[in-house]
Amino acid sequence: MAHMLRSTPPRFFVDPSCISADSVVLTGDVLRHALTQRLRPNEIFHAVPETFYGEHPASRPIETCVVRVLSVTKEELLGEIIERYQVVSPPYEIHLYPAVLKGEKFDLVVEKSVELGCASITPVLTARCIPRLDDEKKSTRILRWEKIARSAAEQSGRSVIPRINEVARFEDVVSKTPPGKPLIALERRHMCVSISKAVGAARQVSVLIGPEGGFEAHEIELALSKRFSPVSLGPYVLRAETASIAACAILMEIMSKDDMA
Repeated sequence: MAHMLRSTPPRFFVDPSCISADSVVLTGDVLRHALTQRLRPNEIFHAVPETFYGEHPASRPIETCVVRVLSVTKEELLGEIIERYQVVSPPYEIHLYPAVLKGEKFDLVVEKSVELGCASITPVLTARCIPRLDDEKKSTRILRWEKIARSAAEQSGRSVIPRINEVARFEDVVSKTPPGKPLIALERRHMCVSISKAVGAARQVSVLIGPEGGFEAHEIELALSKRFSPVSLGPYVLRAETASIAACAILMEIMSKDDMA
């Protein structure tokens, strides 16, 4: 009976068509994920209608189902809905614009920033980016990052899946108006203001994070000319992947304070 004592039931994003009035059916990729969790009859999982950031008003609750497994085969998992509850996304949004990193470093950025609550991630190509992605590689990477984001959102109990946007050039990002308050994280603390001061009462924030070696001087000048506020992530020099994770953690703490009061 040990398998029935899971402290936290698994959570899956499910196509709404697979959820009926009293049951849920898992097939395809979601089923394969469920099988890796070794779900058995009488065990509990949560089913969330698959929704991506921007498809659903943040103030509108999303109905989540508590499901008891009835049967499991290699073709499908059938469960009965034993409870329904409403979940509302937090009233603040963090939009991350990290420079593309080599190897699995960017995978880590996607996973941890989603766990920390970011609403969207836009991979950015800067002057010092080492990976040079052609169109085929961009498409392959985007698909990989979307899967990582989905899994991280399930693991962390989120009600919507963050959006992974297309890879963008630095100049295009700063020249267009990003959502909310635009920030750029810099190592040059003498140029920076505190994140809390820069964010103020904003409920949407977009933050640019540089690659290994940081931004080029002309990139910083361009961002500042476009009214990006320079902010520091602390007294130490962080690795590029750590900087993205730290920025999300700091912003989440600042922007969620009012909701916890």
